[in-house]
Amino acid sequence: MRCLKLVLFQGLSLAGLLISGGCANHPHTNLASAASARESQRSTGVVEPTLDDLVRRELLEGDALLIGAGDIVRCDKDLPPAQATAKLIDRFPGATVFTLGDNVYQNGTKKEFDDCYDKAWGGSIKERTRPSPGNHDYGIYPPASRFNADPYFNYFGAKAGSKGLGYYSYDVGQWHVISLNSMAGEKGAPKMADQRTWLERDLAANPRKCTLAYWHHPLFSSGSEHGDQATDPGRKMGVLWKPLLDHGADVILNGHDHHYERFDRQDANKMVTAAGIREFIVGTGGGDQRGLSTTKDNSQVSIPDIYGVLLLTLHPTSYEWHFIDTDGNVRDSGSEDCH
Repeated sequence: MRCLKLVLFQGLSLAGLLISGGCANHPHTNLASAASARESQRSTGVVEPTLDDLVRRELLEGDALLIGAGDIVRCDKDLPPAQATAKLIDRFPGATVFTLGDNVYQNGTKKEFDDCYDKAWGGSIKERTRPSPGNHDYGIYPPASRFNADPYFNYFGAKAGSKGLGYYSYDVGQWHVISLNSMAGEKGAPKMADQRTWLERDLAANPRKCTLAYWHHPLFSSGSEHGDQATDPGRKMGVLWKPLLDHGADVILNGHDHHYERFDRQDANKMVTAAGIREFIVGTGGGDQRGLSTTKDNSQVSIPDIYGVLLLTLHPTSYEWHFIDTDGNVRDSGSEDCH
């Protein structure tokens, strides 16, 4: 496997990007502040591309952009954090938008989608959004537990796939992208066995070299809220990892824990392997900020207490990632070949 790192030397334009090896195989880094990240860049003579650099960059033929986050709008509090992440997305009007579940709190009601989500990630963002559902979208919390995601499906319509299922696939550029439902198997959600059967068939019919999947609950997480919970639904997501590994998928995106984290390529048993999948956690869309707990095996970068979005540049046989916070700082970046 070849790992590519985008390096921008001060004073060069984007045309002067230098590609070097070894970007992803460094020890775990907790990037607790933008200041420390910038100081590290100064000491090495390397400066990350800025938000403006990324906005101005011209894509090559066959390239496409995918951008988003999970855990987005708190209707029971204020909207500015979600509106701030929406402003980042607005800077990339040609990008397809993903959501990683828990789109609106507290219970994913019609009123919460209409009055809160729509005032942040609605409008032109909604028109290009391909969502995934989370536990809060299923309305499982009192006082008015609903145990279905009907308002979610009604709000997003056909862009959320078949109503009631919450899993579907589509293509972006030269990539095959799969949105899955990690609530499958829970009350009011589809059966996990049915979703896995569908996933295996979808992957078998996919001729594309590069594949990305996303859903809400992560298999691996260092998050303070759910990372150490043995009973969290995320611990059961190996059932989705296995067919993705068998078919050479490259990337998994998750939310649920409200921080940013990037893992090394690994299998569902935490074995680092060139044939593994790189997992990102991007639960930073606007919900409550949270910290970190036990650092999990193969975690390479984790950033607590932050709002931001993940921008993925999908090339025909590789991809780049840039995690951008709401101050416009690029806090993590790199690139990698597809399997």
